[in-house]
Amino acid sequence: VHDGKLVLWDVAAASVVVATELSHAVHAACFCGSASEFVTVGHHKVTFWLMTEDGTLHMQDMVAPNESPNAHYTCLDISQENNALFVGSDSGGVSQWDINADRNACTAAWQTSQGELSIIKCQGDKLITCGQSSHVRVWGVGLVGAGAD
Repeated sequence: VHDGKLVLWDVAAASVVVATELSHAVHAACFCGSASEFVTVGHHKVTFWLMTEDGTLHMQDMVAPNESPNAHYTCLDISQENNALFVGSDSGGVSQWDINADRNACTAAWQTSQGELSIIKCQGDKLITCGQSSHVRVWGVGLVGAGAD
């Protein structure tokens, strides 16, 4: 259920660190190398978040260039090196984002022909995608968009 809130908890202290209102549902979230940076995906956007020392949340909404403005982003994973983000969508699209710089930029995008993606997982130089089709695909991250293994 979408209650319109994003809440970041300090589990050890059992307290809310920060909370904010959202205008859209979130399907998945993950931290990006530190406890102050994280990414959420959901209806129409990939959102990069930064929490400052005073507890203020800053956000940057992005859209993958291979997706329509009405895309629903369904899943995500961060590379082991914490420098690349991979996002899957309801159209079967995958986008790769550079998160190692001060900017968040989509560096590659392609279609998987798998329908809505439910799982995307990065391990080393491989990316696994699973969706509505009966196929699991393994992609070479160095060959992003060139084809499945």
